Amino acid sequence: MKRWFTLLFSFLLLPMLVQAGTVGKLRGTITDLDTGEPLIGANVIVVGTSFGAATNIDGEYSILNLEAGTYDVKASYIGFQSITISNVRINADLTTELDFELPAEGITVAEVVVLSERPLINPTNTNAIRNLTSDDFENLPIRGINELLAFAPGVVLQDNTIYVRGGRLDEVGYYLEGTNITNPLQGGRQVTLSQDAIEEIQVQSGGYTAEFGGANSGIIRQQLKSGGNKIKASLEYITDNLSFQGSGDRFNGDKVLGAHWFGYSEIVATLSGPLFSNKVKFFGLFNSNYQNDVNPQPFPGINLGWINDPNSPIPGDSINFTYPAGPTFKNSAQSYIGTGTLTFDFNPLIFRLSGTYSDLATFDGTNFFDSQAGNAGKLNHIINMDRVEVIDQTDGSFNLKMTHILSPTTFYELSGGFAFNDDHRYDPFLVDDFIGYGDSVANANVGQMWERRGTEQGRYVQPANYQIFNFSFFAPGAVTSDYRLRKQETLNFSAALSSELGKEHSLKIGGELQMFTIRNYSFTNRGLVPMAGILAQNELLPVGDPTKLSPTEIYINQGVNNYGYNLFGDEYDGDDDYSTGALAPKQPMFIGAYIQDQIEYKNLIVNVGFRYDYIDTDNQELIDPTRPEETISFNTGIVDPEALKEVPTFSSISPRFGFSFPVTDQTVFHAQYGKFVQQTRLRDIYQGIYATSNQLRGGFFIANPVGFNVRPTRTT
Repeated sequence: MKRWFTLLFSFLLLPMLVQAGTVGKLRGTITDLDTGEPLIGANVIVVGTSFGAATNIDGEYSILNLEAGTYDVKASYIGFQSITISNVRINADLTTELDFELPAEGITVAEVVVLSERPLINPTNTNAIRNLTSDDFENLPIRGINELLAFAPGVVLQDNTIYVRGGRLDEVGYYLEGTNITNPLQGGRQVTLSQDAIEEIQVQSGGYTAEFGGANSGIIRQQLKSGGNKIKASLEYITDNLSFQGSGDRFNGDKVLGAHWFGYSEIVATLSGPLFSNKVKFFGLFNSNYQNDVNPQPFPGINLGWINDPNSPIPGDSINFTYPAGPTFKNSAQSYIGTGTLTFDFNPLIFRLSGTYSDLATFDGTNFFDSQAGNAGKLNHIINMDRVEVIDQTDGSFNLKMTHILSPTTFYELSGGFAFNDDHRYDPFLVDDFIGYGDSVANANVGQMWERRGTEQGRYVQPANYQIFNFSFFAPGAVTSDYRLRKQETLNFSAALSSELGKEHSLKIGGELQMFTIRNYSFTNRGLVPMAGILAQNELLPVGDPTKLSPTEIYINQGVNNYGYNLFGDEYDGDDDYSTGALAPKQPMFIGAYIQDQIEYKNLIVNVGFRYDYIDTDNQELIDPTRPEETISFNTGIVDPEALKEVPTFSSISPRFGFSFPVTDQTVFHAQYGKFVQQTRLRDIYQGIYATSNQLRGGFFIANPVGFNVRPTRTT
């Protein structure tokens, strides 16, 4: 009841919520070039849009609600020559200064066009902000958003994972089009993006304002491209396959035009421009990327020839132990990305629809040759490459935003969005027939014959590992995959209100509401492989035999980890049903609200704000964790629901203060103070109660410990 009351209150509060800003401000003065006098009533327009302003008595103008991007800005006044400044860059939540000095009309009346240069520093931000634009992407000889982010101060890229200021990967908050797209389960982005679809990336390495929550080390904001005033199309093909190799060919060391072939191919197609009129503009992108090895590393190859296994029951049993140089087998990736935006500029009403979708197919071989000491990676698959685990991932984000401009100094936004992230992992031959993973007949039916030796007999006995120089390697045909279905869905709701109060104050009031639905169904390989044999043997026992188990008990004993699914892998949306083993999905909810004032007085910028965070993880914990036997039957694994309780919600108020002032045109001083709160990644607190039951019954060895009531991380 408390949860639903909170949800209802949030919807009633929604009209005064605000999302993370995606727009910037343009301001400046217009003066007479000859006298320096301010020009009253001069016109300023953003070319190709419906935005513009007129100067006040001091010759000052201000234009709000400009989407991040590059614009041409034109100033005009009766009796003076017009000037257009092109390539003016607008950054999200920042103020761009642009002054005009108009010459009086003389003999020459042609319009003057000036190319804008980006200033080295922006004095209007009170923390360390680095903006990377689409122009930067084109000029840098690298591919990939993470590789681009690594150029920002305070950002480190390691194993394709972003870290900011030394924090963990889940301590970075990600925003797309003003909507939070952070993966709550494990950190990082919830959706996959192509760099060719991005107009701007903004990196805030700490000290951010009350507008942002859910991150302790940094904020990364991304804005998609929009259509321009003219139809534009592009087609780009990138490859290192100048020798026309096939996708199954191996690296041979040859060079063509001075470059090796590693199996990289990418196609990017874009189309953008006006639709019917300049009031409706669109942008669309399609990206296809294939990599033969997603993590290429120098490797000379292994060729030890035929080696005997001294532990084999067959005398003289040997195997050809070889692995060629070049890209790692079963470490390829094929991805497809589609992204689009559609903007309706019916000033004072503006609508923007944006969406992106990604499909990735790869293998669990990224760390095949692991760099960490003591970690073999996937090297033990070297003679069983056909059974490396397959990973299918799809994700997407779709958002609709409405902006209503009430006056030149006030506007509000309403926004709603949906995002999803699905992860499916399985054996490449048996796929969803996970019961058959340990069944030689099921394997034979998909063309996989087990190569068993000596005493390895029986339908449900897998081939034993080879022991080479005291290292264990999977035998050819052995099933090595885990099985997992994981689904995340996110609903985002927000509104926005921003207003300038005089020359010095910019006021924001707001917050965000996020509701998640998270499902998981998984088995480890150790639990899956014996299951077919256990089920078959159990079926042969007569009714009434005290050792005969129910299917529910067998699935629990083998370590099923389920929520949002029943015990057999079917999606389930009801309440927890401990009689059948069907558990409800996790439905956490995060709410944030804030009030913030940015004070701009001459060269001094001050940000003052307060943020409120509310976190409901929708989780359960043991009433008495010191006596788990009162919750779980150590004989059957059955759970007593009366011994569980709801994890309490969490709320916090965080002050944020920051100020800055320029020392020179190349130096700016920043100082901040604030408290920051973020929920621990949910994978550290979520686990199906039956998986917990199975681990506790196993004694002192806990493979993946979780803390059901781990409280949010707080820093100052």
